[in-house]
Amino acid sequence: MTRERRNGKPAIPRKSELFGLLNEDQKISLKTLEKFSWELFCVRRPLFQEPVFIMHNLRIDKYALLDFRGLLDHESSLVLR
Repeated sequence: MTRERRNGKPAIPRKSELFGLLNEDQKISLKTLEKFSWELFCVRRPLFQEPVFIMHNLRIDKYALLDFRGLLDHESSLVLR
């Protein structure tokens, strides 16, 4: 059996918790991106690394990463399971 790695954190955090993890550049970008059908979908928290924020565009059903500068990265090798 695989050991649980979340350390008591919920599998799907509330949107307010996700927003609290963003830096100021990401928060500003998120407010703008939401006007173009993007939403904060989830966050990955790799061990000993910065959180990775995954965005979803509801209109075109595409996923992208929101980098630390607040820019969308469409070219990443994002694998969702």
